[in-house]
Amino acid sequence: MGGNAVEAATEECFRVISASYDSWEVVTSDGTLVIATPQHNADLYWALSGGGGGAYEVVVSMTTRLFKDEPIGRASFNFSVATTAGDEQFWTVVDVFHCHLQLLVDNRGIDINYVLTNNSLTVKAMTAANRTSSEVADLLSPLIKDLERFSLSKKTIGVTSAQAATYREPGTYCRQQIIEHDPVRTHHIPRQCRQKQDRRWDNVEKNLQQRPLYVPVRRS
Repeated sequence: MGGNAVEAATEECFRVISASYDSWEVVTSDGTLVIATPQHNADLYWALSGGGGGAYEVVVSMTTRLFKDEPIGRASFNFSVATTAGDEQFWTVVDVFHCHLQLLVDNRGIDINYVLTNNSLTVKAMTAANRTSSEVADLLSPLIKDLERFSLSKKTIGVTSAQAATYREPGTYCRQQIIEHDPVRTHHIPRQCRQKQDRRWDNVEKNLQQRPLYVPVRRS
């Protein structure tokens, strides 16, 4: 078994996919059939929940939790050196965005996928489970209000919001945008790097001149 099931993949609304698995039924190398859960055969359970296809034993079946299909709200926007009137102010606005980003992810259960380059930041998809487009717009209001200090508005950063009846529609939309238009790679950047006076974040910003980042930010 491979794919999302054992590779710790993530998606827009329900965090790391493997976190939804309650148990694995596997055949070990000596031919023994065992059940792995967080309480029994825990090492094997956690190895399978993110170890990658073919890394451990033969998976016969798994037990997973299902989530109720519910409305999905989404939004997108972008700003650049051009809209922020220069490089210095652009990076200041990036910092403002990241300050609000932490609040959205931690306190609101939001998933945000964005691309950050040396001259632009594009939120491909802000996805919110069981929320309408107007509720998503309300969630962005504090950020928009803060950006007014830099002469930016919903119009200048192109905020659009929408909603769908099910999870499937916005998920497909987001992935198509990323796959079709952005030749990018992913990086894991610790939150501590975003703290002020952290040289590691300065290095990230410098490296952006050569390597745009596609940054999926998942809710905890």
